[in-house]
Amino acid sequence: MIRSQVVRWIALTGLAVALAGIPGVAGGEGGAQPGKDEPPIPPLVQPQLVNEPIFSLPNEDTNEGKLQIIFKTCPDYWHLVWAIGRHESGNWQHSPGGHNYFGRKSRSGGWMAWSSFTEASTDQCDYLRRQYIEKGLASLDQIGSKYAQDKNWSKKVAQYIPW
Repeated sequence: MIRSQVVRWIALTGLAVALAGIPGVAGGEGGAQPGKDEPPIPPLVQPQLVNEPIFSLPNEDTNEGKLQIIFKTCPDYWHLVWAIGRHESGNWQHSPGGHNYFGRKSRSGGWMAWSSFTEASTDQCDYLRRQYIEKGLASLDQIGSKYAQDKNWSKKVAQYIPW
């Protein structure tokens, strides 16, 4: 799969055309000819348009995609962002504001909103770090005492921690 993506990248960037003129490269002038014991060098792929992306981004509409985004945007506290998001949103089913799966309210009293799940995940990670972790509130019980009014919040969130 990776080889085919590299071949498509070479074809899309026009690198195949540029390489064809280099001596020693298949199709180039004065290139070395395969010897008796050497396999023939395959010809370069000619550039062609491909309508599909070479590398796909995680699909934020799936649990797997959300987990990939959270892990990428928050490698240190990904498990907290994941567990809080799943709990507060009913397993990613409800979002009161734009991509607000974390149950966060704005200072004005409404719901926080973000333009994408990636933006929401990044901000949630930064929020947890600033408002909790850096202030010494690292356990779910400590976070829960400030994050939510529900006394059982930390137990409910803990069921989504993957260990």
